[in-house]
Amino acid sequence: MKLRAQKNVIQCKTKEDDGLQSLEEKTQKLKISIYFATWWALNVVFNIYNKKVLNAFSYPWLTSTLSLATGSLIMLISWATKIAETPKTDFQFWKSLFPVVVAHTIGHVAATVSVSKVAVSFTHISKSGEPSCSVLVSRFLLGESFPREVYLSLIPIIPIIGGCALSAITELNFNMTGKEMVL
Repeated sequence: MKLRAQKNVIQCKTKEDDGLQSLEEKTQKLKISIYFATWWALNVVFNIYNKKVLNAFSYPWLTSTLSLATGSLIMLISWATKIAETPKTDFQFWKSLFPVVVAHTIGHVAATVSVSKVAVSFTHISKSGEPSCSVLVSRFLLGESFPREVYLSLIPIIPIIGGCALSAITELNFNMTGKEMVL
């Protein structure tokens, strides 16, 4: 009977392995940056075309309802044709999702009505403040606390809000009541 000696295995990483991990991290960061840039660009296009639609067809409640209905129809068709995977849900899921749906609907309708009443740049003051308002409302009204990094991430938003405010007040038809003045 032979006894085999067990050897401790030491795993060594080569410089190339570190480079691959770094490359994967860089790729992930690039993808996230592309997602944010795409979201921002589509948001700009949406706001401009939404304002053009509302200038021609001044029914913001109907416009926002049709927008939400169209999005819902597109998803239903995507699920029916298997373009997108149908989510697995239950009653508890819908029960917990309902307040989010209501809040999103109110936000969408309010944004559409806002864009119909004032310049798009004025509406962007409110939109640029949404992240900080979400964190502050969650903190002070819901009692949720976040890691320090979340609060620190709000600091860069301050100049963005200021820039949107500066852009809005330099509009020729700006006033604090939100009514557009005809020149």
